[in-house]
Amino acid sequence: MGRTSDARERLLYAALDLIWTRTYDAVGVEAICQAAEVKKGSFYHFFASKEDLAAQALEEHWEHSLPAMRRIFAAEKDPLERLFDYFDQVRRLNVERRAGGGCICGCPYLHVGAEMVQGSERITRTVHRILAGHFAFFRQAISDARDAAKIDSGADVALLARAVFALFEGTLVLARVHNDLAYLDDLIPGTKRILGVTT
Repeated sequence: MGRTSDARERLLYAALDLIWTRTYDAVGVEAICQAAEVKKGSFYHFFASKEDLAAQALEEHWEHSLPAMRRIFAAEKDPLERLFDYFDQVRRLNVERRAGGGCICGCPYLHVGAEMVQGSERITRTVHRILAGHFAFFRQAISDARDAAKIDSGADVALLARAVFALFEGTLVLARVHNDLAYLDDLIPGTKRILGVTT
């Protein structure tokens, strides 16, 4: 089994990677255990079920991502640059994944959430909470952009934030479907167009 001290973490990582690159239904407990190099008996020591593991893996991924998100979206930064820096970071991560022999996997939360919306109330609740937290960074940046007169002072912040977030998530879906990084090049110009930024 390897060291029991990190077995839980290896299961979380393996589960997210397999479910993200494939689908929830296509990945069984045995495959997750094999990828994590953990015996099946140990799996049930840490998790009640695959559903339990998947929900915890998504939560762990989001919690791990938060420090970087907070740095990128720091309040002292130009509000539009927060968004553009984040898009650049997402593109770099996908470039690295492709270079390592992987694929463009899109957003793990949307990917799993779309599959499980009718299949698991727990996973769906987890995805809703994470996406709400993710969206909050976009909304705050756009609100600050309006307050700083970077965009129209009469702009509907909630509407614009939903539009930009939909562009972001939809672009990642298209990049995944086509396995083509070029789709990610639309994020910054598309966001500028939505927000009415001309520079």
